[in-house]
Amino acid sequence: MENTVRVLLAEQESEILSLLSLSLMEIKECELEICSLMNDLLKRVVETKPGLVLLNAARETEYVLSILQKIHESDPGIYVIVSLPEKFQHSTDSLMIAGAHDCVVKDRKYVPSIVSAVKKALIRIAEREAFEVPVLARAQRFAMDENLPDVIFSLDLSGKILYANHAVSSLLAYEQKEIVGRSFSNILAGESERHAFHEYLSAIDQNISLREVLMLKDRNGREKNFEINFTLMEGEIIYGVARRRTSIRAQEEEEVEEEVPVEAIPARLGPYRIVTLLGAGAMGRVYKGFDEQLERFVAIKVISKSLAENERYVERFRREAKILASISHPNIALIYYFASLEGLPYFCMEFLPNGSLESLLQANKAIDPLVALSYVIQVASGLREALSKGVLHMDIKPSNLMLAEDGRLKVVDFGLAQTSRDMSELEKNIVGTPVYIAPEQIMGGVADFRMDIYSLGITFFEMLYGFVPFSGPTVSDIFHTKLRGALPSRSELNQSVPAKLYDIVIRMIERDPLQRINSYSELLEELESVRRIGVQVEAIPEIEKPETSTVTMRGLLYDHPLPEVLGQIAQQQLNGKLTINWGQLFKQLHFKEGKLVALLSNQEGEDFIDLVISRLPAEAKMMRKLQISKSSDLYHGYSTVVEKLPADLRARLSEDLLAHAEKIIQNLFTWMTGEFIFESGDFPGQLDLEISLHDTITNGVRKWLDYEFIRKKLFEGNCLIRHDPEFIRHLRNLNLEPSDRFLLFRFEEEIDYGKLYEISGISQEEFGRLIYLFRCFGLIHLQRTAGETKQKKPVEVPAAGSSGDLCTYYTHCAVKSFEEKNYWSCVEYCRKALAHRQDASVYRLMGRALATHPPLRHEAVDAYKQALVLAPGNVGIERDLADLYFDLGDKVQAKSKYESILKLNPADQHAAKRLQEVNRQAAKGAN
Repeated sequence: MENTVRVLLAEQESEILSLLSLSLMEIKECELEICSLMNDLLKRVVETKPGLVLLNAARETEYVLSILQKIHESDPGIYVIVSLPEKFQHSTDSLMIAGAHDCVVKDRKYVPSIVSAVKKALIRIAEREAFEVPVLARAQRFAMDENLPDVIFSLDLSGKILYANHAVSSLLAYEQKEIVGRSFSNILAGESERHAFHEYLSAIDQNISLREVLMLKDRNGREKNFEINFTLMEGEIIYGVARRRTSIRAQEEEEVEEEVPVEAIPARLGPYRIVTLLGAGAMGRVYKGFDEQLERFVAIKVISKSLAENERYVERFRREAKILASISHPNIALIYYFASLEGLPYFCMEFLPNGSLESLLQANKAIDPLVALSYVIQVASGLREALSKGVLHMDIKPSNLMLAEDGRLKVVDFGLAQTSRDMSELEKNIVGTPVYIAPEQIMGGVADFRMDIYSLGITFFEMLYGFVPFSGPTVSDIFHTKLRGALPSRSELNQSVPAKLYDIVIRMIERDPLQRINSYSELLEELESVRRIGVQVEAIPEIEKPETSTVTMRGLLYDHPLPEVLGQIAQQQLNGKLTINWGQLFKQLHFKEGKLVALLSNQEGEDFIDLVISRLPAEAKMMRKLQISKSSDLYHGYSTVVEKLPADLRARLSEDLLAHAEKIIQNLFTWMTGEFIFESGDFPGQLDLEISLHDTITNGVRKWLDYEFIRKKLFEGNCLIRHDPEFIRHLRNLNLEPSDRFLLFRFEEEIDYGKLYEISGISQEEFGRLIYLFRCFGLIHLQRTAGETKQKKPVEVPAAGSSGDLCTYYTHCAVKSFEEKNYWSCVEYCRKALAHRQDASVYRLMGRALATHPPLRHEAVDAYKQALVLAPGNVGIERDLADLYFDLGDKVQAKSKYESILKLNPADQHAAKRLQEVNRQAAKGAN
């Protein structure tokens, strides 16, 4: 990496690694790498050509001298610092002669000495290489690395704790916000410990350090041994490390300085060979591994041994694996395998070799606005898919966004992710990284997906301008600037960044979540409009095509969504190939007479080769080698593999293709960005695959397509609906339900959207999806009308009113959240309202919000029942409950409810239709 000093740390004690990492964190052009074993160091020296190497002379001097000689032979320009115990300090001259540039003795001033030596070395390397190593204010980088294995503290000169990293939770059972503001002496176990600490504080101006084994009390009052190391002070802030020690008596520790064993890197984990350690933190380690069967590199995340006995952390680790496995999206890291070895859970995921966005920002500060725009679109697309599964990430920041080989950005580390069932806990605990978390979490407000939008907005700002907008030397200062500070005006920033991007960032990081961008669809729409208009769009890459083919359609999915493109193909019964691409990601669909006969993808987890390998594990290597084509024509690689398969296996694979194709199609319906090109011509089929486009489009619009996106395409209901002149002819070719067809005959030539909805008898979302389906099939056309512009009215919180006032306020917030599809927030506001007054309409609203997430539908049933206790006989609540029973498959309860509704209102078409369906299914089951 140009103008970057690579620093290799070899066999250093963990508390020194922690302090060095904390100190050097402020230097962006310094890239740290830890070598656990000295033998690995020599290999990395040759491979990476570092500028600085730190050696630990804990072994015999002759061994260290030989290492120095080999480093010098490899590259005499490498700057080497050797740290050595006091008993070896007589060897300093020999080490310097052998090639060491500096030697630091491990006495009581060791930490500030080694930090000073490293900083001096970096300055000299910079002068020698003729480039600068600028030092940023600690306020911008402090508290960003939460993955160090020890508890990192910062104190003021009175001993009050200003900051503690996440390790304080695993080692002392304190939450971060609990520990901040306490005196450090309060967590010391006895008087002797407190006396030693106060002596240190009283002599702080004499630059003495505190490095002793002391007993600390955890949150539950249990006493534990820690090596306390307060040896680094900058300005009026004291930095230190508390490292957990097992049962070692203090008096023995004073006499003998024992070496801390470094955790060995295993040779294998399950079916994977371990290549190297990628990183380590309080929660565990991440290794680079090699899958020998499939011949590919993987990343393996292993929980730390200290946490393996804590069921809370094991469950959190297991939950992270489940969340990753539940989300299939090109911008979410793919998980391959989950298992446990000797009591240590681990999971294997795809290896992303190009590092994190954080590393890219450290190397380049800001990045090109077009690239930044593309990255934010990708992350927002991935987070939207996660939200559709009920998942919030809760820790979006550059270090959790990784670059794949094809330039794609992938979201990783769902360790802090929350699901719908966890939402109630978010008001009690602050999770995430201080400079990126949203203000409402600091204030204990209702948390929802807009927290991730906020964190993404801060990350977007950092990509565009090279720094984070809200920072401070301590966590409390960071929080203060978030809640009170002002964002820099555009006139103070880089003017080459388009004003439209600055405006989007402003809306992403609004302090009030109600004023923030309220959906990922809205965010993607605004980002995509800038990509199309404000910034020049990269040309669509030319795609190989047969000489006989003719391009008949070409454009952006933003303008022509997939169901509309497929609708044209089905309506005209076309032959040809549809290629959809976003960057280097390709999906290809072959059609014959309007039917889908081949579907291919080069996305991880969707590639046809993965399907073949799952059926031929013994021949996996051969399958991998066959797929060598880099052509954008994915069929070439597919056919190469199929030609090698025996006939019986090809027949069995045909049976798997439908499920494989449905997975690819479902993911395609979530795309809002990308380009498409349709080439008419005769293209080959894929084994025995043949899928009706009618079913594909219907399922896509009704199940998978984002409803917020559909509303935009329907002009939010401000439109006239007009028949296509030949809609009856097209209708004959479609397999629509009679009740769906019926809507098309409720008007002559045109009708207002709202009027047709009123006579439809179905829910607003169901109606919107049906109208959009008609549009995709070419049955209707829409003409936009003026409509009314909705103005956001500020909601005032009642100051000190009655319980009824608060109930009204929380009910208003719940309704607002539901309208914005912010269902988890809606449920929380409903609970707050019900705590002040029991109300049937609030219970009904809570039931509707809970019913949007399948795992919570039984809770929704309870909410509707409570509503009926307060409002017996309410037809609307009865219908909601009947529909929920229908969706849950409880046909007996559904039938009873629909019959009751029809007794009260015989003209209810929806209830009649559903009752007919229940009776039909019951009759089918009886036969």
